[in-house]
Amino acid sequence: MKGSVEEKQRRVATEMKSYVPSADVDRKKSYRDMYTKRIQEQENLGKNLREKQKAVRESHGPSMRQMKMWKDLQRLMECKRECFAKQQEEKRREAFAEQE
Repeated sequence: MKGSVEEKQRRVATEMKSYVPSADVDRKKSYRDMYTKRIQEQENLGKNLREKQKAVRESHGPSMRQMKMWKDLQRLMECKRECFAKQQEEKRREAFAEQE
């Protein structure tokens, strides 16, 4: 327990030193500064994620319509391919029938 109290006192002393101006070039940042920076980074990250979410929500409807149109186009092209294949088969049968 005594070691725990000493450790806390050491941390407090270190934190207090960071608030007192000194000539140390490699001055450590205070815990408050570190945590304030982390909080700011997380707030910025949250803001960016909310903006991305908003953009995704706004583009979802048009994207779904585009996907539906693409599927319709695929079905249309498949239908055209089948019709073309049937037409070619009919031409071959007619040509074969004329040869006989």
